[in-house]
This record gives sequence, structure tokens and C-alpha cells, in this order.
Amino acid sequence: MNGLSFFLRHFLLICILLISGDFAFANNLGLADFQDTLFVNCPAAQYIAGDTTNNNPALWNESYWYDNTLQLHDLCEGPINLNITAWDSCFGSSVSIQYLLFLDLDGDDSLETVINSNMIGAGGLGWNKVPFGNAANPNYSGGTIRAFDERPVPANQKYGFALQITGAGKQRVAAVRWNTQAQPDNFVLPELPHGKHKIQWIIQDTCGNADTCVSIFTVKDVKKPVVKCGVPLTFNVVLYPAPHVTVYPDYFIQSMVDNCTPTNYLRYAIREAGTGTGFPLTPAGNPQDMIEYGCFQLGTHQVELWIRDVEGNADYCEGTIHAKDPYNDCGFDPFIYKGLIKTEYDKAVKDVRVEGTTYGQNIPSLFAGQLTNQFGSYNFTGMLGGDTIKVVPSKNDNHTNGVSTYDLVLISRHILGLEPLSSPYKLIAADANKSGSVTSFDVIEIRKLILGIDTVFHNNTSWRFLPMAHVFPNPQNPFQAAFPETLKICSYCSDTQTQLLNFVGIKIGDVNGSVISSTAQGEAETRSKDTLYWKLAPRRVEAGETFTLSFDASESVQGYQFTLQFEGLELLQVRPRALDMDAENFGIFENALTTSYNGAEKGAFDLVFKAKTGGNMQDMLFLSDRITSCAAFNRDQKMAQTLQFDQNNAQFAVYSNVPNPWSTQTAIGFDLPEAGAVHLEVFDLNGRLLLNKNGNFEKGHNRIQLKRSDLPENCSGILVYRLESAQTSASG
Repeated sequence: MNGLSFFLRHFLLICILLISGDFAFANNLGLADFQDTLFVNCPAAQYIAGDTTNNNPALWNESYWYDNTLQLHDLCEGPINLNITAWDSCFGSSVSIQYLLFLDLDGDDSLETVINSNMIGAGGLGWNKVPFGNAANPNYSGGTIRAFDERPVPANQKYGFALQITGAGKQRVAAVRWNTQAQPDNFVLPELPHGKHKIQWIIQDTCGNADTCVSIFTVKDVKKPVVKCGVPLTFNVVLYPAPHVTVYPDYFIQSMVDNCTPTNYLRYAIREAGTGTGFPLTPAGNPQDMIEYGCFQLGTHQVELWIRDVEGNADYCEGTIHAKDPYNDCGFDPFIYKGLIKTEYDKAVKDVRVEGTTYGQNIPSLFAGQLTNQFGSYNFTGMLGGDTIKVVPSKNDNHTNGVSTYDLVLISRHILGLEPLSSPYKLIAADANKSGSVTSFDVIEIRKLILGIDTVFHNNTSWRFLPMAHVFPNPQNPFQAAFPETLKICSYCSDTQTQLLNFVGIKIGDVNGSVISSTAQGEAETRSKDTLYWKLAPRRVEAGETFTLSFDASESVQGYQFTLQFEGLELLQVRPRALDMDAENFGIFENALTTSYNGAEKGAFDLVFKAKTGGNMQDMLFLSDRITSCAAFNRDQKMAQTLQFDQNNAQFAVYSNVPNPWSTQTAIGFDLPEAGAVHLEVFDLNGRLLLNKNGNFEKGHNRIQLKRSDLPENCSGILVYRLESAQTSASG
């Protein structure tokens, strides 16, 4: 009898728990689904959807659609497979799967249009319609209705947005598709305009569990243009302004076509075959649209004729040039001006624009220009000699090349008098603002460049060049007297017609010689096997939650820098904690933070975030080189860096309930350093106890669902909750 009474008591208890909806306790007994729904294959938070198809003029081609880049009303589109797999133990009952498709349809980087799968087709939107500009409206209602399907078919055969759900058992596959009113069960891949869009999947079961998955995706043209070269061509050199011939790409191109970019927007360039990789650019970043051949380049040459579309996809064909001198314009004895450009570390400097101008009484002024090759050499062959020649080298690209926080370490030690920079060239490199001195203002200029706040030195070029033969009156202060940055010589003052004009190249901001100055050179910095760790506790955050992350370096180093990228988070505040660290050590960008520090302590700072979506912290943060390269420096050695998520760092923490305010249900998130019992109490502002609950939870991040039905009927307004573990308690 006692055994039967025990059974009946527990049976009645279980029934009461299930009827009252106390799923937390019932779940502990294995009697209810209290496990969240799960997206099995939630795509990456951000990814590229490459398109190789031709533009379809029957889609997204109306007077109100407009591509600002191409100035066309026909948007280029590509097919994309947006789908998700969801698992839940409640499948078999009524389960809701929904998507919100956020679209940028006017190319302004703003997601102004939202397709709500609960309102598509017969649900309200209909077919061949998008509610343009509804993103800011309550519940994404309204908007301007626009068409996108201009195929010559009846109206009931026009495409519209649809939701296709397949699968059985505890797993479902949901997909964004197009269908037609005539055949609603015949689904096809949607074709979305090129641009950056977002999809949010939402699943909710009848057991009260819900989950979301958010991905930002870019539909982008990844197909190369097609270019065809014509037959070999012959060009003759001409005498003035100097014996030469200029060759342009359009001399050779027979045809060019692209899947999305109109022909008049394709860009072309030319180079000698085998002398480079990728689309040919000048040092200023413009297409290299010509090649000059002089008297010393007569003969047959193979050239590459490149085509590039607006997305940067490029390809080339090869052409043949025959450079000839049928009128003997090269039959004089030319002067040859040549030289080398190298750094003080004997590294060749490639792609320096060297301009030479000659002046003479009996001939007109003549000009020649050339880029140094991978060995740093140049020569003006075929130029006529004059009384005087002036040579001017210049290079102003890739300002960040060779510039790192370790340079700030060395410059700061020089300013403090601890370790003076050892050469006049290093001092000139350290003078980033070109003031004629090395001060803390130069450190500020260089740090802003490292952090990505600036992309160039505003008062300086990326390189400066001094004649190699120049002697500084005071090497410890090269700014004491003006130094030359050009060469001007008398061409007839030598008994030889070969003039050597060598220069030293100085990369501004680089005082340790780490610049990559030529394709013939590898990386200069020594890499150690050591790694600088940033230890963080793994945890889960909920959408709408505000929280603080503390970053502490595992050891002291001379300097470090990195880009911290984050997805689904909004950065609210940066709080420096280390000595000599302030706001100037950080750069803030969309979904990224950069930092550079070379102080006397370990790196230490706090970041305050607000979660835009729920997720695991270790999936939402990562280090990269996207803006500021990721590296730490110690004794001239370059160290790796990594975020180390360690469960052993978990501490007791209670987070704001989400959503807040709420009407039907909310969730209270908390972290436990060890598995154990947790006690929840809810009070009103008068101190009246409204709810008293106990439960056992696992180590790490947990949450308690709180329903309106758990509280007395007459309670409303502001409530206070207190959560207690065996070690401590916290309120919210």
C-alpha cells in the first residue's frame, strides 16, 4: 500500500506540473519538450553568393529600378538558394517557420525592403510584387508595390515570393522560392539583384520554444569578361618628342563582352607579357592603358590585353607587336640615363615612377618617364641628350605597406631618448607629418593609418627618394639642412654617354625595414612560434542583451595590433584599462574594431556590446587582418594572436531578460561556473513575492523561460527578479 501511495502521489504531481505549464520542472523529469528548436545548418553570418549567369532583361527591369553604377534601369540578378534545416522534438504538431528577407534594391547599402513570408502570395502580397521601402514600417507593412517579372506570360504565371517546406519526422527544410499563382506547388530558385541583403529565419513550436538564424549575403558577379585579341600589328617609331611608339589596348581588342557589365563600362589595360599578375594598374591605381617602346626595344613583343568589369573580375588575351624603325629615326648616338632605386637595407623598390626632362639650347625640351622593374632599375633609352637633365622619382601608393605597431615602439623609444634611430633615413621615415622633426604627432599620424582611420598620410607621400650620393652634414639630424629629392646634372660634363642616377627609397612610417618593396623580395620580419592569447569565457547571448567583455592579454609585449570582427553585435562603448591607453588606440567601424597599443603594460580593455541576434560568443567574435593586420611584437619578433575561449573562465552572471518589456513570455539568461541548483524569485515594487522556483542547471550558459501565466493575474508594471546559486546571487 505504501508503494502504491508513493506512485499515486508522484503521478498526481506530474499531472499538475503538465497542466499548469511548469515545463521547467516537468522537463527535469523527462516529460516535456523544454529543449530549444535548432537550426541544423544555419549558414555563415556573412557570405558571398557568386553569380555566373547572364543578366536576364525580363527580370528586375522597370523604370523605377536603377543601378547607380551602370546608370541602367535593368538590374543584374543572380539565382540564390536560401534554405535552412530545422530540428525540433515538437515537429508533428503545429510548427511555425518564417523568413524575413531584407533587400537593398536601390544600391545605397540600406536594406529598405522586407519580404515577410507570413504575408506573401495569397497571404496578402500576391505575385510579381515587392513592397519597396517598407523596412521602417511597423510589422513591415505598407511600402510601394513594385513589379519585377516582365516575362511575356499571363498574370497568373508571373513569379512571386514563396516559402517551401519539406521533410518529415523531427526535421524540416525551409527554402525561399518563387512560384506562380497558376502553379503554386511548382517552386524555382529566386533571382535577386546584385547587392548586399539579409535573411532572418524564425522557428517556433507549440511547446513554447523558438530560435532564429540570421545571415547577411552578397549576390555578386564572379564571372570574368570574355576578350578576344586580333592579329599581330606593326608599329613604327617616330622621332619627336623622342624616338618612340605608344601602343594602346584598343589597337588589339577584337571583341569583349561580359555577363552583367555593358561594354562601355568595361575597362582595359595593357602590359608586357609575363611582367606581372592581375589587372595592370599604374602606381596611382588607374588602369595601365599604354606601353611605350623606344629605339632600344625594336623587334617583336608579346603583350597582355586585359579587360575588367565593374565588380573587378578580369581576364586577358595575348597580342603581338612588331616595333620597327623604317625611317632610321633611331640612327643617332643616344645618351643613356639609367639608375637603381633601393632602400637603405639594399632592397629594390619596384614601380617607382621616374621622370626625366632634358633641356638644351639647340633642341626642344624633351620628356621621358618609366617605372622601375622588380630589381629597382630604370633607364631612359632613346632620349636625346641635352645640356641638363632633371630626374624626379615618385611613388605614392599603399601607405600601410611596412607600417606596424612595432614601428611605433621604435619611434617612441627614440622620442624618449631610450634608443635613438640609427640612420638619417630612419629619421626621415619617422617624420610622418613632414614637419622636419620626429615628435609624438608623428606617432599619432602613423597610428591612425594602422587603425584604418586614415588610408594615407595627409601631409606626406608614402615614399620619399634621396640621391644615393648625397652626404648629410649631420646624420643625427637630417632636417638640419634641406636635402635634395631630385637629381639635376650636366649631360655633357662626362666623357661617357651613360649616366648613372641612383636613389635611396624611404618608406614613410617604416623604421624597421619591413616594407615589401619588390616582387623579388619576401617578408622581412622574423616570426616566432609564440602566440599572444586573449582569454574570454564562452557564453551565449540573447537578442537585445547588453553586456561587457573584458579583454586581457596573456603577457606583456612591446606592441600589438589587430582587427576584431563581430557579427550580430552592436559595439556601444570602448573602455581602455591599460596604462597610456586611450581612445586613440582604437578605431571603430561597422562590425569591426581595430586597436594598436605599445604601452608599458599588458593590453587590457573592456568592450560594451548589445546583441542584435542571439548566439554563442565564440561564433560572433574573431580576429582578422581585414583593416589592421593581426600581429604582436616582442624583441623584433612577430607573434601570432588568437582569442581563447575557455570554459574554465566562466563565472556566475545574470543578464537582462529578453524581450523587455514583454507581454506573454520572456527569458532570463545566466552563466554558472559549475552545474548546480538555482533559485528564482520575482517581486513587485512593493516587495510582494510573486513567483518562487527551483531548478538544476548545467555549467555554462542557461536560461529560464518566464510566462505571463506563471504570475498572478493582477500583477503588472515593473517587476524585480533575483537569481541565487550555491555561491552567490544577482538581481535584474
